Amino acid sequence: MKIIDVDTLHDFVVVHGFGPPTAEGYELGAKLIAAGDDYATAAMEIVSRGWTTQGEEDRRNPPRGQCVVRPSSHRAARTQGERGRDS
Repeated sequence: MKIIDVDTLHDFVVVHGFGPPTAEGYELGAKLIAAGDDYATAAMEIVSRGWTTQGEEDRRNPPRGQCVVRPSSHRAARTQGERGRDS
């Protein structure tokens, strides 16, 4: 079993602007990293599931001037762009 650095996971999650992971978030992150995912992927999964200390209501209504990136749309746009270059 791969040992994770909890501080590193915390930092990767917090950088998204929704606070530190919940206990469930840390547990999920540990499972994903042990399964071979990197810290960035695990953090994005935690944030996308809403397993951070900032509530879901806060996510729907971010403070003015704060941008919220939806991971699925970003991934789809990147994938489409990559396909265009390969064709």
